[in-house]
Amino acid sequence: MPEIILNIDASRSVGKFRHYFQDTGEIAADSKYTGLDLRMYDYLSAFHNHCEDLKLHDPGDDKTILDNIHNTLTEHKIRPTSENEDCNTSYHASAICKMVSTYCEIAESEHGINLGVIAQDDCNLEQEPRLFAGSRSLLTPLAEYPSMDLLKKASFNAYALLSRLKNNILAASCNEEGFGSDFGALPTTDSDCLSIMIWNLGENETDRVIDLSVNAIGFTGEYKVLHYRIDDKHSNSHAVWKHLGCPPKPDINQIKQIRKHENLSLFESISTVTIESSFTKTLTMPHRSVSLLLIVPTNTKRPSAPHWIKGIPETGCNENHQVFLKWTPCPDKDFVYYRIWRKTKDTEYAVLPSRGLLGASVYVDMDVIKGETYIYRVDAINASKQLSGQSSNLKITV
Repeated sequence: MPEIILNIDASRSVGKFRHYFQDTGEIAADSKYTGLDLRMYDYLSAFHNHCEDLKLHDPGDDKTILDNIHNTLTEHKIRPTSENEDCNTSYHASAICKMVSTYCEIAESEHGINLGVIAQDDCNLEQEPRLFAGSRSLLTPLAEYPSMDLLKKASFNAYALLSRLKNNILAASCNEEGFGSDFGALPTTDSDCLSIMIWNLGENETDRVIDLSVNAIGFTGEYKVLHYRIDDKHSNSHAVWKHLGCPPKPDINQIKQIRKHENLSLFESISTVTIESSFTKTLTMPHRSVSLLLIVPTNTKRPSAPHWIKGIPETGCNENHQVFLKWTPCPDKDFVYYRIWRKTKDTEYAVLPSRGLLGASVYVDMDVIKGETYIYRVDAINASKQLSGQSSNLKITV
């Protein structure tokens, strides 16, 4: 497999990547949002840079420009339009990241405007009447619509991944044929960190080896490297569901297995590097995959402590008892995952099984008993393994 050289100039900013934040507090206070709407926003606000819609930064920008960009993406089959099984897989996640990357490039280079990005409206669960129905919804119901017992699809993780990008887009160059159409990159930076998204999604279904070289970095010191991946084996609940035989109504143990892979996951262990002026890394990218390299300084400070938003005892799709938990997302740039602690009147606090890397601020506790009272706490851990303070106690009777 030939290696592809991808160069990034960290000294050259070519635009802004703006994040628009959705105020879920206002949504929760608005009486028109009920039941499934609120549950949907519980999930969409579960990663720290959640944004509202894919749109131009300035609402006054000429609509013709926006239409031209949409047409360009559709012509090159970059903007996903159909609804089929691919929408359950890493294909849709890769297509979303490719679309956003291309949007930014076209808007900046061809029209000279900045683009703000985020979670689009592909969350309408009416389009997803059953488990993995194949719609563009980012979530899928474990029971028929309007079930609030939901799983994250790979496309949900695409937006979780995009939320980790920074504000300044850097210049990327590659002489290989297909750069920008079959594979590409969206490198970003802030004052002391890098966040680089690389995607591989072309019509020729080729795996690629990317030799990444970042030069002229404006900061030095010891850094942590986090490598997130969405593909057929990572951050992909649908792949596990298929491995289980595509059960139309998974049992509790099957749901637990699927949930182990529904979150955005690390492709490899966090590593430590010393940065002077450059950074290099080789990535093997299967077809229909996205990687995010997050490079953050080693940190001795504790992460921000989470705070509870809600805890709701409810009935799952198998008539089982469970508790839906929601807390404030950690805003720290080097945040990695949460731990949920639980105790009862007869037991001490113990960490609940995370079922994968718990990087989104929602959790469904499926191991509860009717009539029992549980007390929960949550804390956060960063890339340097620093622990936040614990949240207050949350008391729930099932």
